[in-house]
Amino acid sequence: MSRARESHLPRYLEIAEELEASIRRGDLGEGELLPGELELAKRWSVNRHTVGRALNHLQQMGLVARVKGHGTHVRPPRLDYRIADQVSFTAMFEAVGARVRKQPPTIHAARADATLATLMRIPVGEELVGVRNGSAVGGSPLSWGVGYFREAVLPGVADLLAGFRGSTSELFRSVYGIELFRAQTRFEVQPAEPEAAAQLRVAIGFPLFKVEKLDTLSDGTPAVWGLSYFRSDAVRFDVQTRPIITVGA
Repeated sequence: MSRARESHLPRYLEIAEELEASIRRGDLGEGELLPGELELAKRWSVNRHTVGRALNHLQQMGLVARVKGHGTHVRPPRLDYRIADQVSFTAMFEAVGARVRKQPPTIHAARADATLATLMRIPVGEELVGVRNGSAVGGSPLSWGVGYFREAVLPGVADLLAGFRGSTSELFRSVYGIELFRAQTRFEVQPAEPEAAAQLRVAIGFPLFKVEKLDTLSDGTPAVWGLSYFRSDAVRFDVQTRPIITVGA
């Protein structure tokens, strides 16, 4: 698979180009594991550091996912995270054919400190239910984070969510007869800190999308605040501010 060396590109980019071509031709299919770094290094007669740079370049392009302890695999196209007033996380991704697998949640009782009270527009000291969990698509980690649910608005929510891995939007609709609406979303890029890096199986410092959200009832009553970290090679954000018609349809 070696190519003539008349190229003036750095060697790692030459290797990345050859791997990219294999992926785009379909020689390496979606979800397929790439050979290990040592095997690739032998194939191109380079050191593992050069191969690592090539794989990192492909990861930045969104073509592969490098998962600690699980190798490098061809990843599906980035998923669109739609910013709208009424969105189910699970339904949003499954609508485009992505099967979302949620981790069993870790649930704890909490009270709103000054920071949470400000973020949620609620009194300091109010009873909350904290929920930590993560999600994966195609065997690759997608997101990890924490949410705080108001016990006053969602009574018994801790028992309801224990072991639950489905759509909370559908669950709340069936149990409480309510709809939740996305009132606010804030997002920024942040380097992965140790805990998030471990949960998402990326290197410390890997760029993550940090997403803060506030969901309310239809009358604006705050119900849920959440903070999630998404792998930046797995999602992109789609913000729709007005309906769009298809001309000629």
